[in-house]
Amino acid sequence: MRSAVRIAVVWQSTTPVEALCRAVANARPTANVAVFHDPVADGETIRRLQPSVLVAALDAPDSESAGALRMLRALLGGIGVVLLAPAARLSEARVLAGKLEAQLLPLPPEPAALDAALEAALRPSPSEPQALLNLTRGISDEVNNPLLAALGQLRLLEVELADDEAKLAKVRAATRSLRRIQATLERARAVQRSSELPATLHIVDLGELLREVAGGDFPPAAVRGDRQLLRTALRDLAAVGRDLIGEGRAGTWALTRRDQDVIVRLELPATRLSAWQLPRTFEPYYLSRLLRGTSHGLSLFTVQQIVTAHGGRARARRHGEHGLAFELVLPGAADARP
Repeated sequence: MRSAVRIAVVWQSTTPVEALCRAVANARPTANVAVFHDPVADGETIRRLQPSVLVAALDAPDSESAGALRMLRALLGGIGVVLLAPAARLSEARVLAGKLEAQLLPLPPEPAALDAALEAALRPSPSEPQALLNLTRGISDEVNNPLLAALGQLRLLEVELADDEAKLAKVRAATRSLRRIQATLERARAVQRSSELPATLHIVDLGELLREVAGGDFPPAAVRGDRQLLRTALRDLAAVGRDLIGEGRAGTWALTRRDQDVIVRLELPATRLSAWQLPRTFEPYYLSRLLRGTSHGLSLFTVQQIVTAHGGRARARRHGEHGLAFELVLPGAADARP
């Protein structure tokens, strides 16, 4: 006999909710079914309910609803999700279902299909690390749209206040703060994407990427990977380097091969790094705690996650009396032209 379950239904659809509730009740006669209309506004109530399954019916699947539902799912310990959408919107909903790791059904659902979807949703949840990544991605998706809207409004204010330097300075300070939030969200997304690399990767020239990020001349060095993610790792490492050195100085980049590996090295000579604890180098927010005021708390962690996802390793060494050297070691793509 099936045990009683709690089912939270998030209803944002023109399809009558009563029909779905009857279908759920028929599929799970002992279930406690509660209906909600907004995954954000009702999020705390849903969390207190501690449902076994989250059923979401959406007429218009979009990234914002994806973020809210994904965050809610992570907060609930990675519970199973059943996503329903009109037949005409199933292609869009399929993308959202992938993000939510949800069972996807058309509205209204067939009773047998709904029963099977609920059964699948009640299976064991993903591991804790994956649940944390889902939570991170959900927060990023949900915050991104209002953040972009706020930045757009500040840009309009800059134009309107072009002749008022005092007010313009305040607007620009607010914009810089929002840009820092945006950079953190981008790093969180990069960490999530690094956990979802496809089996087949493209050839990427690290020498070309270094020329874009750091300037200077570097030899070609082919690896297999995601070009955007690898560029993010190099960009974040460069930003950390500039922040750590300070005083307008620059680090020294090198790109070499050793056996089958490609090695990117950044040397940072700086007396302010004498207190750096090497074992904590890639710990999230260690940099922020060590050097107050930086905006790179997730940067080195993101660099490590991206490199590790590509089958490589990130490491830090002492350089000179007080400096640091960061090395990103990635498997080379043998006999491949980028």
